[in-house]
Amino acid sequence: MWEPSVVVIAILLGRSTSAVQTMASRKGLPRRDIEPETHRRRWTEQENAEYDAEKRRLRREDGRTPLVELAHALRKSLDTVAIHFLQEVGTTENFLRHAWLPEPPRLDEGRQSRRLECAPVDRRKTPMIRKCLSCEKGFWSEGAHIRRCPNCKAEDEGF
Repeated sequence: MWEPSVVVIAILLGRSTSAVQTMASRKGLPRRDIEPETHRRRWTEQENAEYDAEKRRLRREDGRTPLVELAHALRKSLDTVAIHFLQEVGTTENFLRHAWLPEPPRLDEGRQSRRLECAPVDRRKTPMIRKCLSCEKGFWSEGAHIRRCPNCKAEDEGF
């Protein structure tokens, strides 16, 4: 069974993890639940030893390591295990050569066509920080129709 993994998706698509996260956000996919006390902390010697032991135990006959099963055995996220594995093997090519992942779930034909019909998000009406066309400094704009910061606008109006 697949679980969401930004790292694995990025490697399979040949993209950066930030590109995958950005696209997921734009598509409105739910955010990942990350436990703050375990996020980005170094693995202990005991965790490294458990990783090595489980990796040897789970290794397939073809020499590939099943990362999903390894993550479940270690009670860690697939992202965490994939990052550790990538650091161990060194390159994405080696990752793809030595990791085993189940076939990803496929969307049925109807769902795929409905997804393609979705209208793109119009960001022009989205409030965000935009660059002023006069001074080029960032300012909070309620929409694309407001492209000059309040200071530049006030200067032009004589205030």
